[in-house]
Amino acid sequence: MSRSDLGGKINAPARAAAESKARPMEKEERCDLCGGPMLDLHCKLICRQCGFKRDCSDP
Repeated sequence: MSRSDLGGKINAPARAAAESKARPMEKEERCDLCGGPMLDLHCKLICRQCGFKRDCSDP
């Protein structure tokens, strides 16, 4: 598990690009840290609130 290099925050242009590429999730994934909604980008899940990242290799 890792956080982005920007203190866990995703800048606005990167967030907008990520949201436009995000797939709708069958069940809403929630962030392990803050409980916020997660974006599903291929094998990565990114919290829309705090920027926490998780990928498919994480348990």
